[in-house]
Amino acid sequence: MSSYSRAERAPWGDFPKVVRNGDLGSLTNEPEYQAAKQGDAEAALNLVERLISDDTVAQLKTLIGDDKPRIVPVLAVEAAGNNKIPAMMAVVLADRLGLEVETDIVQREKVARTGAGSDHRLAFNPTFEGEVIPGQKYIVVDDTLTMGGTIASLRGYIENNGGKVMAASVMTAHEGALDLAVKPKMLAGINEKHGPAMDAFWKETFGYGIDRLTQGEAGHLRAAPSVDAIRDRIAAARNEAVNRVGASRTATTARAGQQQSPAVKQSSGNSGEDLLQAAQEAETEQQALLESAPIEQTYQQTLALYVQAKHDQVERIEDRLEQLVDRQQARLQQLQSNAPGLLSLPRTKAAWQQQQAQQQARLQTLHTRLDMVREIKEGMGIHAPKIEELATRKMRADDPELAGDWDSMREAARRHQALMRKQEQEKKQAQERERGRSQSLGLSNKPS
Repeated sequence: MSSYSRAERAPWGDFPKVVRNGDLGSLTNEPEYQAAKQGDAEAALNLVERLISDDTVAQLKTLIGDDKPRIVPVLAVEAAGNNKIPAMMAVVLADRLGLEVETDIVQREKVARTGAGSDHRLAFNPTFEGEVIPGQKYIVVDDTLTMGGTIASLRGYIENNGGKVMAASVMTAHEGALDLAVKPKMLAGINEKHGPAMDAFWKETFGYGIDRLTQGEAGHLRAAPSVDAIRDRIAAARNEAVNRVGASRTATTARAGQQQSPAVKQSSGNSGEDLLQAAQEAETEQQALLESAPIEQTYQQTLALYVQAKHDQVERIEDRLEQLVDRQQARLQQLQSNAPGLLSLPRTKAAWQQQQAQQQARLQTLHTRLDMVREIKEGMGIHAPKIEELATRKMRADDPELAGDWDSMREAARRHQALMRKQEQEKKQAQERERGRSQSLGLSNKPS
């Protein structure tokens, strides 16, 4: 049984495709984006008002008809601050659709999913709290759709508490990620590869079955070599998150100790010069961490564009194969329309039959290849580890400077954590030595 808080999911039913306003990554270059993600409501409102399209509004009008759903934004605290884009998107849509915004339903904890990898997203789905009005209909809105876990979890919370989510809309997403509901073919592929063990593991760990996953999430399960591999990835992602929190707390404790206990600092090293050098190193590493945020954001945004490019490449291959199939079918139909007559020579008939067999074999080969490409596209999806691996490789080859900055930033973070652990250890050792000296002085001062 997992000790982590569990997100809620609900059966998909006939849930419609998510309505997107723009392509994945299209917000990142907007002048208001950074401020909006970090909690500037005015910047977020200006961003959404300028970019929200009439087509997005029209699609939502079609989905809701004469109903009056309440619009629920994903109100979350992210690593960069309180992201205001979903809230302002709800305000703008409510104004244009004549609806009301629901602000009582909020995300319970910070899971830091923006820019996170697929394993972290699988391991940490957000949970929500707040009053759901029984029988009330809702529209869920968020700034970006990646694997769809956040929208699926918010929808699950609302529906499991008596509400009904009619639709969802986001500012940006890849077109291939809009159909959230996991497809029967995907579930069959998971069961065929892993048997019932994957569903049992997911129910034990997360409290719901694989039939309530999104298509993007399920693609990772089918691509995994085994249930144990997924189990290890989930555990590793959770351990990494715990270590990050622990390192952050250790760094905070060490800095507080350095500021409040000068006597301890003086006794924790062999000389003041050593302490000065350690302080300078800490300052340098801390500055590197502060500067790492834009590097990490740029890296993740660039990677997202390359992932999209790789997915688009698969789609182009599918289109080309479909064209080849159409041409081959046309050739075969033309050949069949020119079949030899009853009075044709046996040699002519034999040549025609051989040619027909060749054309049919070629058509069958094209169909097989097309089915394979479609299976790759559907089974792996835009969020598949293989797609991400290929995209990462290509991005690093095309932009070695950004890759180098990313590697340097990660190395600086590791060095900083190591330094903080070392300073914490030295602090504890100094405290133990101080206690030992105090006890020795106490014993020597006792009357004989």
